[in-house]
Amino acid sequence: IEKANMACLRTRLEEERKRLQNARFIIQKAWDIEVKYIEQGLKHDVKCHEFNPFIFPYHISCYFLLDMHLCVQEEIFPYKMPFYIDAMARRNDDFVIEESYLPNSSFAVWFSLVPKYRTPMYSNRISPYLDDYKSDLQNPPQWISDPENPLASDMSFLDEWMDGLQEELVRDDDEASVAQTIDADVIHLNNTFGIPTIESLNKGVRTKTLLKLLKHSMSDLQRDHRLATAVLLALVEYGCFEGEEGVEAFRYFLATLEHDYIYDCDGACYQREEEDTSHICQDWQRFVRVLSFIIRQGIKSHQEGHGILVSTYIDNLLEQAGWQERKKLQDLVGWDPDEQENGEVARHVDLICIMLQELVQCISSERDRTFKLIHLKYGEKVARVAFDVKLKASML
Repeated sequence: IEKANMACLRTRLEEERKRLQNARFIIQKAWDIEVKYIEQGLKHDVKCHEFNPFIFPYHISCYFLLDMHLCVQEEIFPYKMPFYIDAMARRNDDFVIEESYLPNSSFAVWFSLVPKYRTPMYSNRISPYLDDYKSDLQNPPQWISDPENPLASDMSFLDEWMDGLQEELVRDDDEASVAQTIDADVIHLNNTFGIPTIESLNKGVRTKTLLKLLKHSMSDLQRDHRLATAVLLALVEYGCFEGEEGVEAFRYFLATLEHDYIYDCDGACYQREEEDTSHICQDWQRFVRVLSFIIRQGIKSHQEGHGILVSTYIDNLLEQAGWQERKKLQDLVGWDPDEQENGEVARHVDLICIMLQELVQCISSERDRTFKLIHLKYGEKVARVAFDVKLKASML
């Protein structure tokens, strides 16, 4: 029986390997199509309210993310916006990327992706600006060039959103009142521009849109890791990885992640002799923290397919990192990639370590939860016996 089970497992792992390979092919094919359309100068026809699903931002619910194009010099911007936000106003710090950095404004990211009740503090900050817009509809939209304006550069809602996902969000009456006011403003803007909210989309369309946004935001075409972080949180918020259909979404998520992952950022790239301008460290470090959260807590209901997928994915990363011969976990953690002659060997080590570390935390949390459930049902003595058996089995 054991041999039959192992044979069945190997078959499933090999099938998953093929599905992962196919997912990578589809992602690259779609990306090649988008790059081709961009080179041809193809744009969305907003009048017909039908967005080309191969061109950023892929769905009309994310219409305001088109303000990314305002960062491109000498390009005629054909889209109506509630606020035109100057490219230089989108950061209130000294960090810049010299080439191919097209960040979205904080307003565009917040409005397009964030459930407004998650961010009462940020919503309270921008509420006056939305009121001004409603009262001034007859005049041309205002230009914002001040980096201190919360609509331009304030990404504090990302941390606020993350906190709300990590624990049950309890709001007091004042926060609830602000949320209701913001909801009314959001509905007003949606109606004015004739766009649906991302929450109103069916799960399949929403998930596909978010995964495409993740690819675009991490690519050399945009390199906006603040938008990428918001997409990660949205994938968890809307339960994109839950259930059996969530396994496929998680597969495309992992396949997207590995291609544009920054493997050598230590948080101080800008201090090196040869300054790295491919990313902004603080944005990438926040992205990695949210990624760790997703691996650890982002899936509430794990299916067997999730386990097969993660096992195959890590196995692939180990192969690509030069670990054809499987080694014990302590060897991996103790391995110094700087001592390797071939730099390509170390390429995936950062991502491998994050995956393994967070999976250990996830398993530990599940074990504690199981212990509490057994304790609640059968008492402490039975729970401790079951716990000891599982512990010894895991050690073996």
